[in-house]
Amino acid sequence: AVVSTQSKQWYQRRVHGDTRCFHQTVNTNTTIMAMSGVKLTENCMTVYNEIQKGKKHRYAIFVIKNGEIDVEKLGEKENTYDQFLGDLQQKDGAKDDCRYGVYDYEYKFAPEGADAQFKSKIFLLCWCPDSSAIKKKMLYSSSFDTLKRVFCWCS
Repeated sequence: AVVSTQSKQWYQRRVHGDTRCFHQTVNTNTTIMAMSGVKLTENCMTVYNEIQKGKKHRYAIFVIKNGEIDVEKLGEKENTYDQFLGDLQQKDGAKDDCRYGVYDYEYKFAPEGADAQFKSKIFLLCWCPDSSAIKKKMLYSSSFDTLKRVFCWCS
């Protein structure tokens, strides 16, 4: 992976086993490259922070175009999981296409003997259907680790 000098400390901590995550040390000019040679755009990290910290969007769909992972679509806070799945499951001609998705799942937690409270969990997923092109499935699968490292709060 290729990382700018300003974020090297964050990258070393994240990749080499430190379980803490240091989003505040990431520079917006950071270019992180997957083993496949695909780069992550600055807009991806901005949108992820808007979902994780700002709670501005329900979800984001990411696509690989021109050798870069970029944001394709943002879901409004009122959007449902079914809308997320509809935006995720796109076609490339006659074949299904691959995508990445980040979803902010909100739920009510009601433990026995305590007051109910609302919680949220952010998850990242790689959508690579069997009917998509083999090269695309390989590209998306090999680039997924880059997103997992950068979006370290995802499950």
